[in-house]
This record gives sequence, C-alpha cells and structure tokens, in this order.
Amino acid sequence: MKIYDFNTQLQQGLAGELVIDKIIMLRPNVKEIISASQKEQLSGIDRIIITKSGKRITLEYKSDRRAATTGNGFVEIWHEYKMGHSKAGWALKCAANFLLYYIDNIGPIYIFKSSDLKTLAQSEWSKFQERTVANNDFQTRGLIVPLDEFKKHSIDIWNV
Repeated sequence: MKIYDFNTQLQQGLAGELVIDKIIMLRPNVKEIISASQKEQLSGIDRIIITKSGKRITLEYKSDRRAATTGNGFVEIWHEYKMGHSKAGWALKCAANFLLYYIDNIGPIYIFKSSDLKTLAQSEWSKFQERTVANNDFQTRGLIVPLDEFKKHSIDIWNV
C-alpha cells in the first residue's frame, strides 16, 4: 500500500479550496465566503456562504487529483489513527448543507446534498470496491466510486 505524505496532500487540498472559493464568488447570489472555525471544520464544514439575501449555507470541500486519471472518486467512510482511535469518514459525518467535490486541475465540481451523500455511501454505493489509503499518522477507508455515479447523483455540476 502506498503511503501518502500528509503535508503534501494538505497543500494540494488547500490549493483546491482556493479554486472552489473563486468559482463560488462568481455566483451571482453570493455576497461573502467565510472560512469555518476549527470546531466547525472538525464537524465537516469548510466554508460558510452568505448570500445577498442574508442566507447562510455551509459547505464541505473535497479536492481529488487522482480522479482525473482513474475516472473514480474516493468517498471516505472511515478514518483510523495509529493510536487506535477511529471515527466516521467525511461522507458519513459531514455536517455541512452541501459537499463540493472538485476534480483537481481539470474540474468539474460536483455538488451533493450532504445528507444524500451519506445515504448513498451507506446504501447504493456500498457495492463499490473499498480501499484503504494511508499516510504517516492515520489511514482512511473509502469507496472507489465511478465519476459517472457522481454525475448521476449530484444536484449540480459546475464546469471549471
């Protein structure tokens, strides 16, 4: 099993977040994007959007470089630390209203209702291959989901 470098993955994810922020700010109804607090981030919220009408919408961002070459997304269902602690992965614990899944460097951005994504991960998508991915401090288990399934179940797709 390949061991990924956490800091490299983090930097790639942060770069993806900036791209998503820029795309969101182009939306005509968006007034402001606020970075979530650390507590909010632990519950699966990366950003809070304030619309021009004053509505607050919470978002979780995911950025995936490999999907561009494999044609599959990685949907994390479990997260295990080396010290024995484990927790539900982002697909099952995301507290945001929506999850935005960005195919890094080429787009698109798939938009899911977080509640729909959780249901899919526990039912229809559970038939897909499960894979473990590790770095120095923890490993995650996720489902390898074809991007055609993302197209089928996302509520919107933004081309980048």
